[in-house]
Amino acid sequence: MQKVPNKPTKPALGFSEKEIRAKHDTMYKIKEGAKQLTKGRYLNDQQMRELCKIATNVWRGHSEHQDFDRFKMKLGGVTYWGVPEYISKMKGDLNA
Repeated sequence: MQKVPNKPTKPALGFSEKEIRAKHDTMYKIKEGAKQLTKGRYLNDQQMRELCKIATNVWRGHSEHQDFDRFKMKLGGVTYWGVPEYISKMKGDLNA
């Protein structure tokens, strides 16, 4: 049997839903950023905003959504983001 050479595949035309959301959906960007948080490490609000690549004027309204409460704590006027289990533990330890 003769082997048929593979045809090079063309990239799909257009954009996927994920590509569009990654560019335009602020809530999606924050959710994706939250997936990148590391156990035992915390980011301040500015670091999290930069990780998510969101403009300052757009950040506050979206980052304060209740969906993200489990990822955040506020200490000394600074908002910190982290893995929910670690945020919960830290809040308990510090009565935050």
